[in-house]
Amino acid sequence: MILYLLGFLACALVIFVAAKITYKQVLNIAEIFNVPTFLVSLLLVAFSTSTPELFVGVSSALHDVPSFSLGNIFGANIINLTFVAGIVILLSKKPLNLHENISLSRIMLTFAIASTPVFLVLDGTLSRIDGLILLSLYIFYVYWVLKKHKEDTAEIKQLRERDIGKATKSILLFALGIILLVGGSEAIITIAERASIVYSITPFVMGVFAIAFSTCLPEIMFGIRVALEQKPELSAGDLIGSSAVNAAGILGIVAIISPITPKVLSTVLFTGFFGIFVFLLYFLTSVKTEVPRVWGVWLLVLYFVFVSFNFILHSVPSPAVM
Repeated sequence: MILYLLGFLACALVIFVAAKITYKQVLNIAEIFNVPTFLVSLLLVAFSTSTPELFVGVSSALHDVPSFSLGNIFGANIINLTFVAGIVILLSKKPLNLHENISLSRIMLTFAIASTPVFLVLDGTLSRIDGLILLSLYIFYVYWVLKKHKEDTAEIKQLRERDIGKATKSILLFALGIILLVGGSEAIITIAERASIVYSITPFVMGVFAIAFSTCLPEIMFGIRVALEQKPELSAGDLIGSSAVNAAGILGIVAIISPITPKVLSTVLFTGFFGIFVFLLYFLTSVKTEVPRVWGVWLLVLYFVFVSFNFILHSVPSPAVM
């Protein structure tokens, strides 16, 4: 157990460092091209902090255990919207105003996209057709965001000659980050495969907890940083945007590569509908002027409840077959 735990921690550290490198270089490239702030916060940051989920997902699909990715995505979305959001709200002295910083229509669209995989897997499989549907939804999401802020995208400028050196350096460092992500993702999937066999844990459950926490480190660190800087709205945009990237973009790619058929559908549905419940809370919160700090406590309690129910669910022995 200790060796597997150390292996997970080592892989999580590699993935965290790699994600930090790619995140920083994406922002550097965006600054060089004068990419509008809204595009950075709504799309680039969300995509950058979701790169661990992307590479873990592709790696799990290539290893023919895509259920790791399904658990990782469902688990990551719940961690982001409860555990991470709770920490951000509690650490920030500035009240979070979702309605002021994130439009109600965007929250509704993200909710619809993040909920779609749960309903698609009701038949027991997330097929390649389902994957195409999810990927199409994500492409529509990106198009919708760009169209909604069409006038702002005109600010993107051509690369100036003096910026070529900076851009080249950022691109090379970005490539290094990607290489580290590939290596870390391959390693964590290999360790997760062996641990799930040794300890009789389904790939989905392993993904929901062990892998999800490893891949959520970028969101956790980014959330803590912006909360201490009194900019909680940046973390809120990242967390909600990441949910769309994870549920539609990444799961879509994984399902296209390798259809997902979870072993225990009840666990998948419980996790999925729990995530939908969390999104409903965000929808109700978005109509208020400010999110009270007590919400941070409730979100942390909500994640504790989720973990507890899963522990109870998997601790109850199956009835003996007579």
